[in-house]
Amino acid sequence: MISGIILDGADIKFYSRNKFDSFQADIKFNGAEFAKTEMSLRFSWSVIYSPNIGYITLEGRLQYSDTQARIAKLQAGWADGKSVPAEFVQEIINGINHYCTVNSAVVLKAFDIAPPIKVQPISVSQAKA
Repeated sequence: MISGIILDGADIKFYSRNKFDSFQADIKFNGAEFAKTEMSLRFSWSVIYSPNIGYITLEGRLQYSDTQARIAKLQAGWADGKSVPAEFVQEIINGINHYCTVNSAVVLKAFDIAPPIKVQPISVSQAKA
């Protein structure tokens, strides 16, 4: 399970204050270190605002703690192809995305740029009597 996420750096550049049409997020794994029951995964989380509005990239480390057997599985997957095995990906990607999206809102406020959050509309239905 994810035991912590720490940001180490940011790169932000905006060319325009125009309203953006869309944004595209991307997460890359940049390296991993392993101990018996822990993994430290370096990552970068980037969002590009279109059309040609700008970007934000946050870099950091995710700490993952689990049993020795499961960490060994993570380490073997990393050794095979510098990737995280499928059974761990969803938890790790969602953890990074949530953490970075929330923290980018604070950073982007200083630039008067909307954070990369898609708010889903809420549907209301009439209660049946």
